[in-house]
Amino acid sequence: MKSVYISVTLFCIMLFSLVFSINYLDKVCNKLDAINIAMDTNIKDASWDKAEEFSLMFFNLWEDSSHKLSLFIDHKEMDNINDELWKLTKYINCKNKDEALASNNVIKFFIEHITKIEKINLENIF
Repeated sequence: MKSVYISVTLFCIMLFSLVFSINYLDKVCNKLDAINIAMDTNIKDASWDKAEEFSLMFFNLWEDSSHKLSLFIDHKEMDNINDELWKLTKYINCKNKDEALASNNVIKFFIEHITKIEKINLENIF
């Protein structure tokens, strides 16, 4: 009987962890997506100072949350975002509109990809 209690307790802990991780991931990705959209708008309008502010906001939020996200996200996905984020900040500093927009869209794709592969659905279970 003792092993049943331990099994049920472990199952509940795993379930709670799963719900927490998905909620945290959605919260962080929604914030990152909002910053990304604002940055995209400012790059298109050639508002380089505002675009740089948003890139720093994105970078700081990513740095703050990446430690927790690394617990349940593939590190390769995180490395892809890190690489593109470094490129994006340099493109914005150099005021290279085409490269900045391309890099910003790649980051947006990676964020959407992370949320897609971490959702609970039959496709991800099997």
